[in-house]
Amino acid sequence: MQTAPTFLPATLWLLAAALTVTVLLLFFFMHIYWRRRQQAFLQDGSEAADLAARKQQYEADAQELREWMNRQKDELLRLTSEREEQERIRAELTDLEQRCLAKDQENETLRKEVGELESQKLMASQTLEQLKRDIGSIENNRAEAEALKKEIGEMEKRLEETREILSQVPEAELRLQALNQEKTALEERIGKLHEESRELQNVEQELEELKEGRREKAQLAVLVDSLRSEQSALERDVRTLEKKTKEQEDNLEDLKEAVARETQAAEENKQAADEAREQLKKAASKREETEETVHSLEARKAVLEERIDALSRKETENGSPKAEKRYADLLKRNADCLIPDEFKSEPRNVDEYPALEQFKDDLRQRNLHFPPRLIDAFHTSLKCQSINPLTVLAGVSGTGKTLLPMKYAELMGLHSLVLPVQPRWDSPQDLFGFYNYLEKEYKATELSRALVRMDSYNYPEGQEQDGYIWPRKRMLMVLLDEMNLARTEYYFSEFLSKLELRRLVENPENPAQREKAEVELDTGPGLKKSYRIWVPKNVLFVGTMNEDETTQTLSDKVLDRSNVLRFGKPDERQIGQRNKQDQQKRQVLDIENWEKWLRKPNQHDPWQEQINSWISKINNGLNLIGRPFGFRVEDAIRLYVANYPRVDAEDRFKLAFADQVEQKIIPKLRGLDMHDSNSNTPQCINEIGNVIEELGDKPLSDAFMAAKNESNSMGMFTWHGVTRTLDQG
Repeated sequence: MQTAPTFLPATLWLLAAALTVTVLLLFFFMHIYWRRRQQAFLQDGSEAADLAARKQQYEADAQELREWMNRQKDELLRLTSEREEQERIRAELTDLEQRCLAKDQENETLRKEVGELESQKLMASQTLEQLKRDIGSIENNRAEAEALKKEIGEMEKRLEETREILSQVPEAELRLQALNQEKTALEERIGKLHEESRELQNVEQELEELKEGRREKAQLAVLVDSLRSEQSALERDVRTLEKKTKEQEDNLEDLKEAVARETQAAEENKQAADEAREQLKKAASKREETEETVHSLEARKAVLEERIDALSRKETENGSPKAEKRYADLLKRNADCLIPDEFKSEPRNVDEYPALEQFKDDLRQRNLHFPPRLIDAFHTSLKCQSINPLTVLAGVSGTGKTLLPMKYAELMGLHSLVLPVQPRWDSPQDLFGFYNYLEKEYKATELSRALVRMDSYNYPEGQEQDGYIWPRKRMLMVLLDEMNLARTEYYFSEFLSKLELRRLVENPENPAQREKAEVELDTGPGLKKSYRIWVPKNVLFVGTMNEDETTQTLSDKVLDRSNVLRFGKPDERQIGQRNKQDQQKRQVLDIENWEKWLRKPNQHDPWQEQINSWISKINNGLNLIGRPFGFRVEDAIRLYVANYPRVDAEDRFKLAFADQVEQKIIPKLRGLDMHDSNSNTPQCINEIGNVIEELGDKPLSDAFMAAKNESNSMGMFTWHGVTRTLDQG
């Protein structure tokens, strides 16, 4: 019984201890739990705050999304409506495109009709011109008819006078009968007087026989004398009456014949006048019909042009390219030949002769050998472009015709543009471009783009290009390579005339004066503003041409406005080491420095009298064969001589004149029939040969004599040019 109490407390103690430990552990774990719970609560609070903030943010985002969705729904509705509108517009555009194609076809038909109308108008114009000429001849006939009318009137007056005279013929016949009766009476009286005279003679005999009374005899003698004088007077009157009667009879016969002739001529003139009146009536009716046809064609053309303009405006309204897009190739695209940094920006300021000698030396350093005479002639021809706007280099292929102008431009400081001429060129559009009706854009050429940028009158705003201000005082050389592959008159003749007209424009700043020398581009329909180009004097034109069976010859119009330099057989080839070329940029040659080199002819020059004498001799010789030249060629020769390098030194003016004889005079002799005995060809050839001998140019003289001998054997005059050597300066 005593051990139980001790056992129970220990157990209780253990239980209590265990319970205590358990409670402590429970409190410890509870503490840890509440601690973690507190941390979790704090963390949950912060997360709840974050969540609340995020909730607010999400709610705001959701609100924005809802608003965005609403906006997107509106935008979707708008896009849907726009899509529907676009579909409708696309359908309309498709319809418009189809209509435009139809209109294009219609335009093409209309253009064909316009072309046909133009041809019809041309034919009508030709017919009208023919009719005008016929009317002119008819007017002449009318004038002749009027003259005939006057003559007929005069002849009618004369006929009336003749009729009056004829009406007076019976009176004359009566008078003639009275005179005949008077003559008969006088003859009877004369017979009586003769009888009385015989009686008087008997009386005288009786008086002689009787010798009675001197007084009676004297009276009878006086009476006999008076009777004799009266008899002689009566005989004279009879002779006078007979003469007058005969004259009146002759005049009457002549008058009758004249009246018959004049009556017949009057009838013929009246018939001719009637025929002329009929011709005038027919010509007038035909002229009225032609004028009505022309008026109807012009009215139809005007209607078609209005339709074309309306279609062009409609195309513009329906979304065709605007004007600035149409002509972007011309106005916006820069010209590749006008490279701004090709030369140094500062212009060169050098005298002409040192610059020319430096150019010759640069060619020799590059192992490029040209005769000095040829270089001087080329340089002088470029200076004469005010009268001769084109310098032509002709000859066989491979003689340096293209190389010389290109090196001249490069080494002298000129920009250059090479245009290879194609055989298909047949209009100025090949030079300047054309309006493409299918693409509705202007297709410009390098030449038209360059000329637009060189023209400071019509395109002053075009001086700035991509931030670069183009200095329009620079020089540009345009080279037409192999220009006679096509007919030069087809694509260049009109432009050449414009270039020549520049010297007649006194004030280029005046658009009215400048217009006649400007080039008008083919800019298509529907454009109110026309694009015109004034070619300034700092643009030089050079052409090369090969002379073979595949090329065309130049016409007299082109030859008169050009200086033709012929490249003959090349000199012996110079073999040498090509020096390293200078790669540094050269200074640019501007128009101000170029104009310092130009010189005008002066009548006080010491060679002018001799030049005038040679010109007169040559022109007189050419006049013998019907090929004289005019004032333009005379002025061109004098200008060339005045601008020849170092013309004042020694007799170099003879070399300059010899160049002009070779370039301008001898080509006029081509095709002469050397065997025509009725022509003045030998005199002309001899006159020109004498002038050539005076010039002292042996190569030219030898070449001319060789051409003369060859032409005598062939029958036609041919000219192959002069072969110059490198030592001829």
